[in-house]
Amino acid sequence: MFVYDDVEVARQRAAWKLNRWLDGENYDDPVGQNRRFLWLAVLAGAVLIFDIAMVSHFVGPSPFALLLTAAGPTYVFVRLLVAFAQSSVDTPLNCVRDFVRNANRGANTRAWKLLTPQDRDNYTRAAPSVVEQDPVSVKRFAFDSRASFAAYWRAARALGPATRLWLEATKTVQFIRPTLAVVNVNIHTQRTMRLQRQTLAYVVRKVVVRYGDEWRIFDGEVLSGAEMHVNWVNEVLQARKAGE
Repeated sequence: MFVYDDVEVARQRAAWKLNRWLDGENYDDPVGQNRRFLWLAVLAGAVLIFDIAMVSHFVGPSPFALLLTAAGPTYVFVRLLVAFAQSSVDTPLNCVRDFVRNANRGANTRAWKLLTPQDRDNYTRAAPSVVEQDPVSVKRFAFDSRASFAAYWRAARALGPATRLWLEATKTVQFIRPTLAVVNVNIHTQRTMRLQRQTLAYVVRKVVVRYGDEWRIFDGEVLSGAEMHVNWVNEVLQARKAGE
């Protein structure tokens, strides 16, 4: 996978965004939990109740028949409730998990809302590719609209004709301060022709910051040059402390 970030420029931009957040630009409209999972859970619960009622009516109160009938809907119901609970974005890990889940499945509207307001601007980013291209000719996307953000992620997920990209949030969370944390995210590629999945040799260190009662993704790219190493975060914090 090839990325086209100038690391120094990416870090300068990241430092500028972080300073704005530290200066008090830390308000955003609440995103809330993903109610789609709740409505689907309600639907799965209705199916479960209907199945149990049908089995009880036609077969009778047979424990085996009830268990066999209820197993599938119960599993779906529980999974949907867990997904709903994890979409609360009230912790750094839940925020990254929800962002990754939505970015992977193309739910770009919610993923875009999880970005910091500072990242939803007209700065252009090049989507990664499986074959190296001339950086000058690579198509770039801004995140100032949902449509442009969606176009970036469509291009990013489809790395090449036979390769697809997906992300996986790990449980590794590092709190730099109570309102600023880093969560590790694994980058995977799947070769659809060979049915082979390959884990790349590095992880993304996603920076997340607090906005009220919720958390936000600091950078919505797959792999920003600033997130290869996040030592610049401490440099910004130390510089501000020295200037006080």
